Amino acid sequence: MGAVTKLVSTKRGQLIDVQQDEMGVKVKAKIPVSEMLGWSSDLRSATEGRGISSLEDQSFEQMPRELQNEVVRKIRERKGLSENQ
Repeated sequence: MGAVTKLVSTKRGQLIDVQQDEMGVKVKAKIPVSEMLGWSSDLRSATEGRGISSLEDQSFEQMPRELQNEVVRKIRERKGLSENQ
């Protein structure tokens, strides 16, 4: 469980709920879509191949101001756009 909670926090995620029973641990978290690239392999690595994940629903929230300019710059770079476009 500690490895999964650490992985969620390194992906800028927020833990919503953690439930443990005889079958294992169920972690519910919110993680930004931009951080989900490589999630499955990272989860398998952190859980020695035992972890599985599923996407239940999604919501949209405003990105933190300090990250907005960097994300916009990367998108413009990727699309070959100038700063004014």
